[in-house]
Amino acid sequence: MSQMIRLEAGDGTGFTVDIEIAKISKTIKNMLENLGMEVIENEAVRLPGIYNGKTLLAIIRWAHRHIDDDVDPEKVKANMLKKDIYLSDWDRELLEFERKEMRLLDVIRAASYLDIFGLVLTCSKYTALLIRGQKHHMQIRRAFKLKNLEVPSKPVQDTEASAMEIEEEKAATSSETIVDSNDCSDNLMES
Repeated sequence: MSQMIRLEAGDGTGFTVDIEIAKISKTIKNMLENLGMEVIENEAVRLPGIYNGKTLLAIIRWAHRHIDDDVDPEKVKANMLKKDIYLSDWDRELLEFERKEMRLLDVIRAASYLDIFGLVLTCSKYTALLIRGQKHHMQIRRAFKLKNLEVPSKPVQDTEASAMEIEEEKAATSSETIVDSNDCSDNLMES
């Protein structure tokens, strides 16, 4: 039987998982290996950067599904400028569900906090697909199901000017910009 570890979100919700699933997170792996922490079944590893149990559960489900993935960050960086963005149906469905539940940004934040490169990459791809073709900030806000979508009312003269600015922005962004991968330095990928 493999070792188990209890992970606990900031709201106190906890889950007991296989330690190998937990170690997909570099944060947890470093905590356990470098700091010499022993796994104690009755004691939880608290993760205050993950605000709620539902987000933690999404992370655990993704990690369980991708435990055998071999994601080499160096290979991924070399291929990041490719135009095709592939996501498995399972990953797309998971992130779509989290988006509909208004937790997508929490999952992205948690993946970054836990330093799970594969999930950060998956979330980045999903986000790119989600906002592709969206030109106006309100379209992007709706795509992410962000609250408070109401814009303060403006005087009538400003509304006409804003409409003209939006049309000019559409015209300016309608032409596609092509970036040569030789023009991009590795330093841009590391930031």
